[in-house]
This record gives sequence, C-alpha cells and structure tokens, in this order.
Amino acid sequence: MSGKVKKTKRQRLIQLIHVGKSKIGLNEENYRALLESSTGKDSCNKMTEAELEASLNAIKALGFKVRRVSVAGKASADQLAYIRVLWQSSARVKTEDALNSFIKRITGVAHLSWIDKYQAKDVILALREIASKAGLDPDSLPT
Repeated sequence: MSGKVKKTKRQRLIQLIHVGKSKIGLNEENYRALLESSTGKDSCNKMTEAELEASLNAIKALGFKVRRVSVAGKASADQLAYIRVLWQSSARVKTEDALNSFIKRITGVAHLSWIDKYQAKDVILALREIASKAGLDPDSLPT
C-alpha cells in the first residue's frame, strides 16, 4: 500500500471521528475521555490507523452512524414514483410534509427529490415494511 493511500485513509478516519463527535454532541472533555478510554491516547494525531478505527467504533457505539456518500447519482424516477405509491398506500398522514419528515428521519436528507439511489433503496425498504405491517402486499401495489 502506498503512503498516499494510507494517509488518505487516516485523514478520512480522523474526519469521521470529528463528524461523529459533533453529531452525537460530545463536549471536548467527554471527547478526549472517549479517545483515551478507547486507545490510551487523547488526540487523533497521535493515533495509528488501528487506534483511529477503535475510536471511531467507540463513537459508533454511542449512536453515530456513518452515512455513505453516493457517487451513483440521484434516485431514479421509478424509485421516486414507487416511494410515493408506497407512502400513499400505507402512511397514516399522507401529506408531502409528512413524507419529507419520514425521508429525513430515514436518510438525513430533507426532501424526497434530493435523495440518491442508495437512500431511495433504504426508504423503499422501510416503506415496504410499513406496508406489510399494515396488511398490504407491497408487491401488488401499482407502480
């Protein structure tokens, strides 16, 4: 493995740890304590890649979820249409605002039209589960 690839991975791990710290709301004192308890070191700059991964896992254990950054592009028109059909068939509150609130809860993205195809897949799976629990067969719904 080249030094540049390792450096890039190291930088990515440090970035994820800092994002995790922010997302779960750790103050500086608790953040340093978490680093210290997971690796024996209180700074990411002093850590090896393995220690950075251990620190990231400790932050994940507190509820931080790493989200994929998609390079695949926006959700397809078919995916968006299927999401709307599933929503209209199984949601209690069938408004656009309610749908967007659901989308935000599942993906972290505020509006249906902004999701990528991976996030659309996550939304579809969640809606299929809701439809099934409501006694509907998601495969029999019109698309």
